[in-house]
Amino acid sequence: MAGKQKKSGFLTGTDFPYYRALWNRIFAMMLIPAVAVTSAVSGFFCFSRQGSMGPVTAAIIYGVGILLIIIVSLVTANALIRRLEAKRSSIYLLDQQMIKISRLAVSARLSRDYLHHIKDLLANIDAAAACAEGFDAKQPLETVRENLVQIREAAKSGHAAIDTFLDFTRPPGESWLIREIDIHSVLDELIHIFEDAFTAKQIRVQRRYADRLLTVRSNPSRLNQVFQNLFLSIVGDVSGATDVDIHTATRENRVEITVSYPSINFNAEVIDDIADPLKSIQTFEPGAWLALCVYTVGRIKGGIRSGQADRGRLAITISLPMRLGATETAG
Repeated sequence: MAGKQKKSGFLTGTDFPYYRALWNRIFAMMLIPAVAVTSAVSGFFCFSRQGSMGPVTAAIIYGVGILLIIIVSLVTANALIRRLEAKRSSIYLLDQQMIKISRLAVSARLSRDYLHHIKDLLANIDAAAACAEGFDAKQPLETVRENLVQIREAAKSGHAAIDTFLDFTRPPGESWLIREIDIHSVLDELIHIFEDAFTAKQIRVQRRYADRLLTVRSNPSRLNQVFQNLFLSIVGDVSGATDVDIHTATRENRVEITVSYPSINFNAEVIDDIADPLKSIQTFEPGAWLALCVYTVGRIKGGIRSGQADRGRLAITISLPMRLGATETAG
């Protein structure tokens, strides 16, 4: 939210400039019918033979009536716009809370895989330390060195895994700033972060990247959330060992990323059906993650569609405009 617009007047329709067109429409819808009725009634009493009201008196009453109508219309239009602005602010705050909850949910989901990875590293360190502790003077010194090297490498790997996870879960900060983004770098980083989750499901990622793919100017944090939620959806939507193909391509003024895999929960019309709560809000199935993906794509003015790929696989295509201001139509 860019913050509240600076107020520039009262009863002018410019307190919130982004609502000026709506303000004008509301004001006209109330003013024009009221003026027409007032004019008709005043004309009837002024020109009718049965009317006892003189032209001057009718003109005064007509003027006072028009003035009152204008004031009431201005006050009503501004009251409606202010209420609309209050609702808009509330919806915006709710939107921000949803984004934060989404980030926390993704972090919580991935933390389990990372904890398993760190637990394995600690087990390796413990085993290597036990070997070094039981060192026999008759054993060659090279064996001890190997144990110490194993301990150091496991500790180093553990530090790297923790640093990666901390970077992934850090607050957005400057990542909210709009900047040029290399889609391939974003995908590679997230594939690395999801490596343990993919390994647990025996998912093999096949990257079929386009040469010299153009960059997009977008919001890095939200763009990351798009693919985070998509990958979480895929992890929950496959049953066992499988291949996930990722294709990238440039289409006119946009970049397209197509992910295809054998889905067990979704059909080719899943993006069209995702608005149905029965299909998107599910506890044990990946519909909620895909719904968040669709929602976030819309926030960065992108488009998303689903279809059938070869061998009956589900294909989900995300279309991103080169510039954030160029709106794409969600398919």
